[in-house]
Amino acid sequence: MILVSPGESSSRVEIVFHPLPYRRVKRKKARRAVLREVNQRSDDYNVGGSNRRKLMTAYRESAILIACALKALGPSKPKSLRALGTGAKTLSILSNNYYSWFSRIDRGIYALTPQGELEIDDYPELTTKYQTEIAEKLREMNKPEESS
Repeated sequence: MILVSPGESSSRVEIVFHPLPYRRVKRKKARRAVLREVNQRSDDYNVGGSNRRKLMTAYRESAILIACALKALGPSKPKSLRALGTGAKTLSILSNNYYSWFSRIDRGIYALTPQGELEIDDYPELTTKYQTEIAEKLREMNKPEESS
């Protein structure tokens, strides 16, 4: 900070503070969290500048995948859902049931609620993609192994 006092006969300049080097604040945890979120998404389904529209997060994508798997299989255990590629967080998504899409039928068995069936139809691109992937995986799992 430099103070300049102009005067008629003489001007006075005084250096009050010397500039300090810029110290960037590193937020490693926040940066890692954002990168993890972006890497877990399959594609960018959020339109920039959208308003009053549900954002597509990695969590919502996982929930839609689990819902599609339950729709294909019917009531199932998390282990059989993970075999279809629903991911490691399958059990926590089912038990937390943040969107009210899943219901616990019995110990360790979950089903898709009618609300879940209706709400996943709001995401036709993802449901079509996931239903195709699940159907392919089910065909591979049920295919008899060829002997040499």
